[in-house]
Amino acid sequence: MKTMAGQGADLRDLLMTELNIPRSSKWFEVRFGVGERVTVRCEFYAEEQPECEEEPDVPEVPNYGGLNG
Repeated sequence: MKTMAGQGADLRDLLMTELNIPRSSKWFEVRFGVGERVTVRCEFYAEEQPECEEEPDVPEVPNYGGLNG
């Protein structure tokens, strides 16, 4: 297997562990949008899809987009 040393492997492994991303994942992405929820998408191979927890009730984030022009 090709080594990923020096290419963000430590960060990838940390995120996979903390976000409970399956080791059978083909890829995953994490999006941090300013004033938005953090989103995680991944593609993985499994016989059964994991059960998703219901999304918590989060209040709307104010839109400050018009303050800069």
